[in-house]
Amino acid sequence: MIWIYLSLGLFFLVYLFIFLYSYSWGGGKENFIYSYAFVSYLLHIPLPFRLIRVNVHNLNVRS
Repeated sequence: MIWIYLSLGLFFLVYLFIFLYSYSWGGGKENFIYSYAFVSYLLHIPLPFRLIRVNVHNLNVRS
């Protein structure tokens, strides 16, 4: 369960860094949307497998 909280905190820090970097870079909202979509595309791939593995592990422990 603690890994889910750590990964959510890591995603929040990454998105906060992208937000600050894209706005200080002078691009404004468009660059933030593009970089947000790109990092979402990079980071959402391993996350469902990890969550599925955690759920299967919890089901095995309960049964």
